[in-house]
Amino acid sequence: MSDDLSLDLAPGAFSRFQGLLLTERTVQESLGQLTAAAQEVLHPVLGISITLLGSGTPATVGSTNRLAEEADAAQYELSEGPCLHSALAAEPVLVQDTRRESRWQAWGARAAGHNIRSSLSVPLVHGGRSLGAVNAYAADPDRFGDGTRRLLSVIAAPAATLAAHLQPADSPNRSSADLRAALHSRDSVNIARGILMERMGVSEDSAMGLLLQLARRNEGTMYETARAVVEETVPEADAGGHAV
Repeated sequence: MSDDLSLDLAPGAFSRFQGLLLTERTVQESLGQLTAAAQEVLHPVLGISITLLGSGTPATVGSTNRLAEEADAAQYELSEGPCLHSALAAEPVLVQDTRRESRWQAWGARAAGHNIRSSLSVPLVHGGRSLGAVNAYAADPDRFGDGTRRLLSVIAAPAATLAAHLQPADSPNRSSADLRAALHSRDSVNIARGILMERMGVSEDSAMGLLLQLARRNEGTMYETARAVVEETVPEADAGGHAV
């Protein structure tokens, strides 16, 4: 399918993004409205979702439908997949065809079983840190390209602002500082990922999965887990040993 979308499409939908920052009362409500606007702009897609990393356990905080939520949930369960990689590496991730996907084969097979053939994830970056990712799922292979990526990046900007700054009405004591404290440092995560790749002899994506599993096991954030891996390795190197 041709990817000829431009930023001139659906100006009314984009104007709604700014309104969301002022009118919605909770992060979840706002992000839910944002995914609906995104699906309108990116039509036709199967669903849109927003993943937040939170305190070491990723969660879907806004989506257009159950299918998008299930596509996300499969990644959380398997500790692998495009939305997790996008959020952790702070970079866009394109899956052209889930049936041919070699990076995350288990997730690709499960997604294909739900008739999801392609996906695109773009990180939610705020204050130099990645909070999560906005994800688009489609029924056709090769559905997404540069045009869609640019549009999803535009959508990701207000989503990141919402996630970082809106204070949920059902948790009045939770401030934007609390939200930011739950985020990981991209640099620390990337360094820790490299350490695990060398130490364990695994791929980049497998190392990301290991970091996520460690964060869950230790009930810590991705940043805390990555920092612990780095700090554990530095003394070994300083002592003259080879960090393995």
